[in-house]
Amino acid sequence: MELSVSRSLMKTTSRQFINTFLQLKQIPPQTPSQFHICRHHIPLTTLSLSSNPKFSPNSKPSLFTQSSIQSIKSNFNPPISNDCFARIASGDNSKSFEWKYAIDNVNDAKFGCVSDDKLPIVTVVLLGWLGSQQKHLRRYAEMYNSLGMNAILFAASVNDLLGFDLGKKIESKLESLSNEIVLWLEKIEIYGRERFMIFHTFSNTGWLAYGHILNLLQGRKELLDKIKGCVVDSGGAPELDPKIFAAGFTTAMLKKKSSSINSSGQLQNGVANVNTEEKGPSFKEVVLLTMLEKFFNVLLEFPDIRRRLIKVTSTLSNNQPCHPQLYLYSTADKVIPFQSIESFAEHQKSLGRKVTKFNFVSTPHVDHYRTFPDKYRSLIQNFLKDCFSAEISNCAT
Repeated sequence: MELSVSRSLMKTTSRQFINTFLQLKQIPPQTPSQFHICRHHIPLTTLSLSSNPKFSPNSKPSLFTQSSIQSIKSNFNPPISNDCFARIASGDNSKSFEWKYAIDNVNDAKFGCVSDDKLPIVTVVLLGWLGSQQKHLRRYAEMYNSLGMNAILFAASVNDLLGFDLGKKIESKLESLSNEIVLWLEKIEIYGRERFMIFHTFSNTGWLAYGHILNLLQGRKELLDKIKGCVVDSGGAPELDPKIFAAGFTTAMLKKKSSSINSSGQLQNGVANVNTEEKGPSFKEVVLLTMLEKFFNVLLEFPDIRRRLIKVTSTLSNNQPCHPQLYLYSTADKVIPFQSIESFAEHQKSLGRKVTKFNFVSTPHVDHYRTFPDKYRSLIQNFLKDCFSAEISNCAT
């Protein structure tokens, strides 16, 4: 009964929200206000994803064999498709991920780990921010491909942004992605080479998606042990703050640039030294932001939504695998407070995780790689060496 009432209230509120937004689209730009709105990722329970999956010309369907499918069916709880090639044959547009394989002659890149005759095969899972598209994630995939790693791109589209369904669509897509991950990890590589994964998340949407995947893999220690690290770009704030969620929805809906700050400059001694110019939002942004804050004040109190969000953030806070974590963030981020990220990182340290942080100081939300590509790449390379060069001590219990 309670869930039925919640769904009815959500549908009514959603209709009012959509009507108001359509009216706002007709409002011409007005005087900027005190609010600053920039790109953010919305919680898993309130958005739906869609994308146009494309397989790289270098894709390797041999990775997914019938024997590996049968193995997963008997050991993994989420439902597995009977035909893992169905998406290739049918061109299923409901998938929100795609593969980008490393070039064969680069696939033996070293991370300072293990002996040369048993170099691992590594895939990075790129979990995008709200409003991201495959083309936005491909530059990150290219970076990892050049380091000898395959990449899976999971884009968080806004095409179904207003299709509020208590998060069922995105959860289904993440289950499909999780099945893909399991199939790849279960494949036995020739010459005894092991398969490992790195996760690279963007803002809180990608970060929460990672938490949901970890929940789906609970009970499969042999798979969780194959996750060797997680990069958290502009995310890591577990608070259920309506203001943060509202800023993300506003940015995605109006297709605003990543930040109200325009930055240019160079890193000096590892610290950003830039000139910044504040540019306030338009009148329509202020109105939409205010309306969305009220909307999320109600939405985040729905028992079903709150329960599922807390389940994800609890896993991220207290039950991540014992792998290194890299936090890339900025003091100038107008979406995720840098204090929240630093506080969360310190909490992870207290649990025995190996944590590395880097504050770009001036870069906008999810804009660090575009602004400082050389420094960003260097941080990733050093992090990968940390992930594979030494045994990580057991986490505190």
